[in-house]
Amino acid sequence: MIGIEGGGTRTRALVARDSNAPVYYEWPSSIKVRNNDFAASAATLRSLLHREHLLSQSSEPVLAIAIGLAGLSRTEDQNSLETALRALPEFAFAHIHLEGDATLALRSALGEHAPGILLISGTGSVAFARDEEGKVHRAGGYGPPNSDEGSGWWIGKQAAESGKWSVVNGEFASLARSVFDDAIQSEEKSELALTILRSAGEELAKLVRDAARQAGLARGNLYLSGSVAKHRLMMLHLSELLREFQLHPLEERAPVRTALEIARTLCAN
Repeated sequence: MIGIEGGGTRTRALVARDSNAPVYYEWPSSIKVRNNDFAASAATLRSLLHREHLLSQSSEPVLAIAIGLAGLSRTEDQNSLETALRALPEFAFAHIHLEGDATLALRSALGEHAPGILLISGTGSVAFARDEEGKVHRAGGYGPPNSDEGSGWWIGKQAAESGKWSVVNGEFASLARSVFDDAIQSEEKSELALTILRSAGEELAKLVRDAARQAGLARGNLYLSGSVAKHRLMMLHLSELLREFQLHPLEERAPVRTALEIARTLCAN
């Protein structure tokens, strides 16, 4: 049984065999579907698993695999990726569960029914809120240039436009780490970096309040996921801006553990 969490830049897996303890794997590459090439995404996943000898003639067949993948929120895309996976002999007879990485993170933060809010800010940004009746509401997360406020991409773009940081090949998100580092370490750029990060925090707070308003939540638990949202400077700023919520950083491996539990459930049913 395999649980997968796939973001925009890395892939995490938790693999369980028989009664042995699950084994964790992480790769600095993404299986995200690009340009609607679902077959390429499936092939990349197979290649990563083969690399660790998890798929071979001598290994056990894959009984179930559950995947939370960036950019896979639409049912039609989930169906297309499942078709691509089933075209590969390793997954042809497996139980398969597919969803977006954001909803997997929400499930890992709140469980199946509890109300609350999840803010994700890494390369992109989005906020989800589950109301008292279990309905999930969303704010943002539709991609640049007209969305993803307060994200790594947004921070990098603000930094590049200031003229104090240089961007390579339009990869704005890659600048976010430098902005955080310079806010702490650089005498020359510290004040400007802090200003950019405060603005990013304000944008993220707007997403949280938008999602909370839709869900009718005036207070409660707010879980944080992603390298930007969980950075200590951003958490400090968000705690000041969102005093009505209790902030909880989502543990790094929580989503992939949830994915494995879904795979176990598929086998049990």
